[in-house]
Amino acid sequence: MQFAVFCFMNLAHSVTFEKVNLNNMKLFWTVRIIDAIAALVILYFFVIGILDGSVSQRNAGMWGLLLLAVGAVTAGSIYFLRRGQMKIAWILLSLMAIPAMVMFIFMLIVILVVVRWN
Repeated sequence: MQFAVFCFMNLAHSVTFEKVNLNNMKLFWTVRIIDAIAALVILYFFVIGILDGSVSQRNAGMWGLLLLAVGAVTAGSIYFLRRGQMKIAWILLSLMAIPAMVMFIFMLIVILVVVRWN
């Protein structure tokens, strides 16, 4: 937890905007917001599963790995951004953002297109 707070507190001081294109940074933070929304959705399903009992000891390991991976992506992207390694930060963000966007587009199609699924 302290690592994440440290990353957010020192982000403005560590990134030199002379070297980084501001349009790339806007896109980076847009993709980061997509990742944050996906992380919140995963956390929501975890909390609902805890409350209704569907997250049990039998599948707790799977949920633990999933939450650990989400945390690694979110904290790791900030860590590598602070270190000036934008390519690695983009790769980490893409690991979660691309599947999240594909799923969003699929759900949008399912909702908007009137199709009989039988």
